[in-house]
Amino acid sequence: ATPTPRKTVFSFVRSLLISFFFIIVVLWLLIFVIDLKLQNPGSSKRRENDASTKVKRTYRRKPGTVALREIRNFQKSFNCLIPTAPFVRTVREITHQFSLEVSRWQAEALIAIQEV
Repeated sequence: ATPTPRKTVFSFVRSLLISFFFIIVVLWLLIFVIDLKLQNPGSSKRRENDASTKVKRTYRRKPGTVALREIRNFQKSFNCLIPTAPFVRTVREITHQFSLEVSRWQAEALIAIQEV
C-alpha cells in the first residue's frame, strides 16, 4: 500500500510543527535562563562556594587612629573650621563680658586666635 500524497503532506507538516514547537521551547528556556543570570549574576558561583566561603569581617582600627588621621587632615587644610564672622562676633561678646575697656580688636589678632 503506497501512501497517498495527502498522508505524506500531513506527516511532513506534522514533523515541521513538532520541530518548530521544539525550537520555540528551547528558545524560551534559553531566554528564561539568560534572564535569571542577568537578575542574579554570579548566583551559581555563590551556590558552589557557599560551603567553603567564610563571612568577611569588617576591619576595625585601633582607638584613636581615625581621630589622628582627621586631625592631620584638618591641620593640612587651609580653610578655618569656624567661619570668620561668627567667630569674631563670639570673641567680641566674650571680651565685652570680661572687660569693658577692651573694645577694639585688630584683624590680624582675630585671625591668629582663630587659627590656633
